[in-house]
Amino acid sequence: MKKIILYTIVALIAFKLIGNLWKKITLDEEEEVQKFTQKIEILKTSTDYSDVSFTSYQYLTFLEENIDWFTAEQSKAISTELNYLRDYAKSKIDSIDNARAAKKEEEKKRIELEEAKKQELERDAKEKEKRDKELAWIRKYWHVGKWELSVEDLKLILDLKQNGKCNVYLINRWVNDLSYEKTTNKISISPINDVNLEFNIDNNKRKIYSSDYTPLTKL
Repeated sequence: MKKIILYTIVALIAFKLIGNLWKKITLDEEEEVQKFTQKIEILKTSTDYSDVSFTSYQYLTFLEENIDWFTAEQSKAISTELNYLRDYAKSKIDSIDNARAAKKEEEKKRIELEEAKKQELERDAKEKEKRDKELAWIRKYWHVGKWELSVEDLKLILDLKQNGKCNVYLINRWVNDLSYEKTTNKISISPINDVNLEFNIDNNKRKIYSSDYTPLTKL
């Protein structure tokens, strides 16, 4: 059994050697060189630089393995051309990679700028909203606080609250928790001893006046 396996291996080796020998005998080296140079010409027109780089390397290997097919001048010229193609393809690949990296970086900066602008707009919008709320509060409640009016021997103090209640100092005493109403140009206080108190408002000067327009100044 061992002899049969050994003979089989020897036979396979012999067939391979005979095949290689036959190939060498029948191979038209001149025709193979011509086909090879045609392939190089086709490769020179390719714009697939990755393929050009890889194939140039393969062709250089093929040239080295079959150097005896070529004259010295042919092998030198082909080797020079293939090395140039490989270097050129590599430079093109590097250039494309650099352009992609630059474009990616540019896109990253654009997104960062847009995000920064968006955040700035959001901050501005929040600040505007805050200012608008503060202004709305001021417009609505600017009168809140203490206001004093002295006419001859009469001293009057209004302490206006935000909740629509007020304390009034009149005739040397405080009257607390009175209701008041405010319109765009008047403040009316619920009667004290059947006396209605009404004051005019100057929204521009932000002052309160008694009915005879004597200024009531905020403390």
